[in-house]
Amino acid sequence: FIELRDIKPECKQLYTTMISFELTQNSGITKLKTIRKLYNDVCNVFGHKDIGVWSDCIRFEYIYGSRKLVKEIYKASLLCLEPNLRSDMAEEFEKLKEEFMEEDPKDEGVIIIDDDE
Repeated sequence: FIELRDIKPECKQLYTTMISFELTQNSGITKLKTIRKLYNDVCNVFGHKDIGVWSDCIRFEYIYGSRKLVKEIYKASLLCLEPNLRSDMAEEFEKLKEEFMEEDPKDEGVIIIDDDE
């Protein structure tokens, strides 16, 4: 991978394939640092014109990583993206927040059953 990564011009598919490969390994998410590094690299290389790489990175943190990092990644995306893409990124971030709020209920999974009276 390292040799392929250094070939110019960079190839986004190489990064996304490597991330997918790392995610499918049976080691669970013990390779969190490796995957984060890959996302960091792909966002730095392609993130100025591609909202999708930021969205994928945020989704990864929601699912496998740290929700605390989500907002920091979003802030970084706004700094890196070209100005004409920032409002689209804001919309995408709102969609992601809604998507993952459903899986993180505020009642912490407590079911309230009304009395029969």
